[in-house]
Amino acid sequence: QDYLLSAMGDGHLVSFRIDRATAALSDKKKVSLGTQPMALSRFSSKGSTHVFAASDRPTVIYSNNKKLLFSNVNLKDVTQMSPFNSEDFCDSLAIATESGLTIGTIDDIQKLHIRSVPLGEQPRRICHQE
Repeated sequence: QDYLLSAMGDGHLVSFRIDRATAALSDKKKVSLGTQPMALSRFSSKGSTHVFAASDRPTVIYSNNKKLLFSNVNLKDVTQMSPFNSEDFCDSLAIATESGLTIGTIDDIQKLHIRSVPLGEQPRRICHQE
């Protein structure tokens, strides 16, 4: 599925689906990704194309099952992003902030799996063991 993404000056992202045959736009959606203007940059990682929205709340935008999905990045106030690929840094990104430059990679998208287990009573403690 092809999309047209437009970053607005108020931190909103407007997206449209593009019909390849007619070049018609449909399914307009508006999402707030921050409060500051953002810069959109396209990059590839692990064979897939993604879009990096650099702003006060940076986000990676990708498509899965004909839906646009958004994944937050654990950095703040990103001003620019550029793909960075070298022998030592394969499939990496160079991310600029006001205070410096970070070179890193995007992890695989994590999915939250929720499973309900009927206990028949109120739980008293929760414990995690590895």
